[in-house]
Amino acid sequence: MPTTTVQLNDATSFIDLAPGGYQLRAPGLRGTVKDLAAGATETRAAEGVDAERLRLAVAGADALLVKVFEMDVSRTAPVTGRAPTSGAGGAALTRSGEPAMTLRVPRLRPDTDYAVLYTDESGYSRWILPNPGAAAAAAVVSSGAASVTATAAPGGSALTRGAGATVSFNLPRDAAPLPPADPAKAPGTRGPISIIGRRVVRVLLWVTDDIVGRFSLKAAQKWEEQQRPYGLHPVGPAGIDAAVPMGPEDWRRLAAGPALLLLHGTFSSAQAGFDNLVGDASFAGLAGHYGGRVFAFNHPSMHHSPAQNVQTLLGQLKQQLPADARPTFDLVTHSRGGLLARELSERRAELDPGGVDLKVRRAVLVAGPNRGTILADGDNWISLADRYTNFITKLPDNAYTLTMEGILTFVKVMAHGALAGLPGLACLNPRGDYLKRINGAAKPPTVYHSIGASFTPSDPGMIAQLCKRVGDKLVDRLFGEDNDGVVPAEGTFSTGGATSPFSPLPEHRQVYSLEDRMNHCNYFEHDVVRRQIGAWLTA
Repeated sequence: MPTTTVQLNDATSFIDLAPGGYQLRAPGLRGTVKDLAAGATETRAAEGVDAERLRLAVAGADALLVKVFEMDVSRTAPVTGRAPTSGAGGAALTRSGEPAMTLRVPRLRPDTDYAVLYTDESGYSRWILPNPGAAAAAAVVSSGAASVTATAAPGGSALTRGAGATVSFNLPRDAAPLPPADPAKAPGTRGPISIIGRRVVRVLLWVTDDIVGRFSLKAAQKWEEQQRPYGLHPVGPAGIDAAVPMGPEDWRRLAAGPALLLLHGTFSSAQAGFDNLVGDASFAGLAGHYGGRVFAFNHPSMHHSPAQNVQTLLGQLKQQLPADARPTFDLVTHSRGGLLARELSERRAELDPGGVDLKVRRAVLVAGPNRGTILADGDNWISLADRYTNFITKLPDNAYTLTMEGILTFVKVMAHGALAGLPGLACLNPRGDYLKRINGAAKPPTVYHSIGASFTPSDPGMIAQLCKRVGDKLVDRLFGEDNDGVVPAEGTFSTGGATSPFSPLPEHRQVYSLEDRMNHCNYFEHDVVRRQIGAWLTA
């Protein structure tokens, strides 16, 4: 089927984009929209998202990429917004209050739901969930932060949720700010590359057999048990291979002396989270310091809490190690993995009374969410997905695909408003009971080291989405304090209470500045971080 092109005509009525009921209302816009044929690739391999890598991740998350539209906008005229779901002829607004264009897509069968991944001209990507739909308010299925509905088909009455219904999305209408052209950037370079006026709209679909209401926890569990199963794995010269389980010799090595254990973060896996660390040539020296005793623990980060993760790890150690073994660990963690480190160090006796007699000597917590993140609080969940989606664009192929699979699964569950029921994410809520409990724990003998960053984007598109200007300084709209895009910088070394389990000594913590260009997902890309980790662990 060939690629087709439709003209945007500045109209306030819907125009047909593709057969089957794909329509767009884009008041004030002139330009073209291309309906890319099945299997076709976007004009550029990356409008902020690498097309082929995204397709692999979509398949891994049990979803389908059903439509891709490219928009070339040549003119944007002002339109006064009225309401997020205005009727025919009226202007719409996005969830952020921006003027919007409205996309309608057909619900192909009754047991499906949808999301849109929208990438603007600057390469910044945003997840768009379906509108509640004024025309069929009675058909809305409540979902907390967002709602899913079957809206009325053009010229018809409200439809029930099922095949033949229409799902609508409000997409940002105005053009994104664009960075200056960079002739030095090669055409094939991954990451945000800007061409004036081009946007990409990707429509994703998934089956909702068991992803409704209270069953969302079950759905997350089902996917994670298949794609993010528990496993302790040896780390060798070739890196981390989830297909390689611990063998008898690996267990003997683990018990033979101090070992290094890697604990990954949210949406991730050991392979994705530590690819840039273990793949660097300098890591061989660090592994040699431990006599090759380096291991990584894969664990689900959504349907199980950090405490459940650690209980499973302790169970594996108890089952496989001799009864008289007293393993000693040093830890390197990323993001939510820092909470696992604290559970293992501070609450082990409570989680596994009479269990493994192990020692945690030191732990390097990279981007540890000791105060949580405001992105895990209420309506900010979708911003968490947006930020991760944009921060991972430059990860290596396998790391990108594995992490994006987790983000996509998160979006699927988020569309049904069941995130509060996911213990693996609830632990990140700054006002939640989990952080109150763990931050009240007694200081363990473990020596903690922490790494954080103050991140301000340089790309105008990302600045427009994340930051506001206060005087001469750019400040994150959501945080209002220095952060790495996901967790506050201060939260990486302090619990925020009167006491902290972390050492106050300057040499035990490092917060990198704006000039270091670090964000929550790229710490291990930086040689200065890898060197600091090595220096602390080998001191």
